[in-house]
Amino acid sequence: MISVDPAVQAALESDNFKYCHLVALPGGLFFTDHEKDIPFGGDVYISNGHLLKTSPVMREKGLKVHTHQITLSNVDTAIYALYKATNMVGETGMVYKAVLDASGVIIANDPILTYQGTLDTWVVDETGSRSILLIKLTNKWAAMQQTAGQVSNPDSQEGLYPGDKFFEMAHEEKSNLGWGRKD
Repeated sequence: MISVDPAVQAALESDNFKYCHLVALPGGLFFTDHEKDIPFGGDVYISNGHLLKTSPVMREKGLKVHTHQITLSNVDTAIYALYKATNMVGETGMVYKAVLDASGVIIANDPILTYQGTLDTWVVDETGSRSILLIKLTNKWAAMQQTAGQVSNPDSQEGLYPGDKFFEMAHEEKSNLGWGRKD
């Protein structure tokens, strides 16, 4: 069950309320699908039409490895360059649902956190008329499948496999390597 502020609860129980998504991504990127910019938590979530959609929220009993996909449209090439130049895999991303009052202000300044995960993959899908950035976040339980004592970083890789430069080039690989998959 999700706990919300009483003012948010009252708005949700009414017949008339607005909501929007707030998406915080690695690299200091903040987007909303609202018609105007939304300030929250010391950041401004930009309403520039880039946020096309987010995955539906999955709530289940038990521990599951869920992912959440965020689709951004016509994103500035500087964002592509940032993601390409900086390995942000493993950094935190968050998706909120904000309930708004009539003037577009977040009620009780308390949006509902609907998903928090770490950057898993990102890919650019370009055609002649459009450019889409697909970002996949994976929840924190994904790390539970990692072998106990195994650390994935350049130092541990060098200790296990001297001379291996996997982590120097890993950020350039965009396809799924099937890490840990049994075929």
